[in-house]
Amino acid sequence: GFAMSAAAAGVQQPIIELTPDCERALALSAGPAYMRAEAGVYILGENGFEKDRAAGNGYYCMVVREKRGGLVPQCFDRASEHAHIKVHLDEAAKMRAGISLDRIAAERAAGFESGRYRPVDGHGVVYMASDYNFIMTSAGEKLLVAPHVMYHAPNMTNDDIGAVLPDALANGGMPFLNSEGPLNFMIGFVEKATDAADVKASCAGQLPDRAEWAAFPVR
Repeated sequence: GFAMSAAAAGVQQPIIELTPDCERALALSAGPAYMRAEAGVYILGENGFEKDRAAGNGYYCMVVREKRGGLVPQCFDRASEHAHIKVHLDEAAKMRAGISLDRIAAERAAGFESGRYRPVDGHGVVYMASDYNFIMTSAGEKLLVAPHVMYHAPNMTNDDIGAVLPDALANGGMPFLNSEGPLNFMIGFVEKATDAADVKASCAGQLPDRAEWAAFPVR
């Protein structure tokens, strides 16, 4: 399966730079149209993520670059603010400072040990319903991951929900656990991606060549 965790450092690649208009459109493409207008946005700047606009509905959207070579648009709910978002803000600043992915991964683990980071408290959802989920795996594979929705499931396992990963992936929408641990999600693929008109208008020539990324899961 794919893993968005930095626990496996993966292949170090240059960070993909985007114009602010493109980054904003790509970040918001993760969420459904009905929540975008009020969603807050973070944009990657020279020293890490910067708040582009405040949220009116509790959701913040951003294009995460956990493995540097990818682009992972996500819209995080309120429960994520002191969990996932905190980690991503810290790690983007470290990437900009030139800290190695191995060290970033070790510092994430240490942060959970020390209590600096903690799993989400309660239930909630994070949207990744974009048609532009460029995810580089820990083995350096380039995957264009289908649009999906993620539900907070810290420290749950596939055994807990009776999921057999290959079978779940073969039946779109069936839930499975992504990367078991404190930032884990239960995932279900959605029927179709969110509207991409803004991305197409704002990102011409900036995004990776889709032909170089393998569709996941294969449908």
